[in-house]
Amino acid sequence: MLTDHPEKTYSPFYYNNLAAGVFSKGGGLICGLGNMPGEVDLFIGLDMGGVHQRAPGSAFLFTRNGAQLGWQLADVQSGERMSDNVLERLLRKSIDDFIVHHQGELPRNLVIHRDGKFYENLKVIETIEAEYGININVLEVIKSGAPVLFRKIVQGNKKIFTNPEVGDCYRYEGLDELILATYSGKELKNWGEKVTVNPLRLRKRYGNTDIEVLAQQVLLLSRIHGASLYRHPRLPVTTHHADRFATLRLSCDLEALSHMDRKCPVYL
Repeated sequence: MLTDHPEKTYSPFYYNNLAAGVFSKGGGLICGLGNMPGEVDLFIGLDMGGVHQRAPGSAFLFTRNGAQLGWQLADVQSGERMSDNVLERLLRKSIDDFIVHHQGELPRNLVIHRDGKFYENLKVIETIEAEYGININVLEVIKSGAPVLFRKIVQGNKKIFTNPEVGDCYRYEGLDELILATYSGKELKNWGEKVTVNPLRLRKRYGNTDIEVLAQQVLLLSRIHGASLYRHPRLPVTTHHADRFATLRLSCDLEALSHMDRKCPVYL
């Protein structure tokens, strides 16, 4: 708990979220997902650590019901592309963690959420699939640069344009790519009529699962957070935590970070 926030920060809402975070980090599940679309067993949120050689990439692991299994660190890499060996080790660590948590059971279906564009070698994914006998999907979750979504309402001769509702999307014809709204104007309350909701761009790079099923998974995973009772992230928790962790790593001692228990959930 930080003690240098402005005094007004320490409200009942702050302490309620603090209690939720402690509960979740102790292994509790504030909110679970009971009907996850698709046959996915394990989600992995990947972040590559920035455009310069300054921090290692990370992976955050979540099961199909939204429970966090922990996280993994990769070796330091240069730029936004992870080397083949580093990506392979990171995926192996993540699968091994799932096996430990599930008494030796393999994750038969795995979905990778890449924060931003997937510049890595897809042959690494093929190798892991073949060796473990599992199915993998790779989905890019791009949080900026997506076109605006809106709803058009016709009232008589008047056209009214409003922010999208949660789950509204636009799919590009003939492509495994769509634009998805994970927030609505109503959720922004007074600001909902003054600002434009920023949607996500989702692009499937690998796998057999339909892009619409992958988008439904992203939508559900954006509605939960183990340490936030009043708001949910715009990103799915997979890449939300990986992205926030990238910022945290810049102010941390990487040597100390490398010794942390990675099976202990981290909520940011």
